[in-house]
Amino acid sequence: MSVNFPKIFITTACFWLLGWFWKVHVFAVHFWGGLSAPLSHGLFPQLMLDSRVAIFFYALPLLIIPLLIRLTRKKALLAAAIMCVSSLICLSHIHFFNDATFTTSFWVSIWLLWMAFNSERDDREFPQEARWLAKAMIAVIFLGGFIGKLTPTYWSGEVLHDIYFQQKDYFIYSWLRDSFSEEGVRRLATGFSRMAIIGEGLLVLGVALRYRLYALLALAVIMGMVFISTPYLFSVMSSLLGMLLAMMIGVEEK
Repeated sequence: MSVNFPKIFITTACFWLLGWFWKVHVFAVHFWGGLSAPLSHGLFPQLMLDSRVAIFFYALPLLIIPLLIRLTRKKALLAAAIMCVSSLICLSHIHFFNDATFTTSFWVSIWLLWMAFNSERDDREFPQEARWLAKAMIAVIFLGGFIGKLTPTYWSGEVLHDIYFQQKDYFIYSWLRDSFSEEGVRRLATGFSRMAIIGEGLLVLGVALRYRLYALLALAVIMGMVFISTPYLFSVMSSLLGMLLAMMIGVEEK
């Protein structure tokens, strides 16, 4: 197998940036509120309550855009380091700590940093290791969600029915509520919930599959989750999608 490192890095980084700034309009409101009135919370140090810190590290990844032009190993290392630091700080800041966007962004940036360090390798183990790390990362990220859903109320669809079918204003659920009876909606909730559990289970347990098969499965499951949830979920999944796609198009099997 031959590895096209620039294609892999640039593809992943572009998806990473897309997810990072997907909800910029939402965060802008938070920033404005934090700048207008000082924030206070006993669990966060003062630095992680300062909206100026949040704005700086949220905007910092813009610096990697020019680095992607005529990418070299040094540029890739710097870009990945910026992504790692930015996502780690955002994970610790009151504006972002509860948003999984920065969790997935952090782990994918670690993977990119590893790729950059190893970019000059030409042994056949390099692409195999990169693919295994990508699959393992996806599996670990979804492991908690899979285990957490192994409950009677999730399997029956009760949780999904209450949270999504009853409370969400997303057009899919509004249409389903208007188009089906209460009993029909409950049956759909049960089906959706079981599909979500099985899908996450396949991502966790399917790491032994060949990479292309696992990647296609993961892409289908992840996009399905975005479709049945909300477009905002794309910010969480975008970097994962980029990593999976990059290792499909950037590795040539001979």
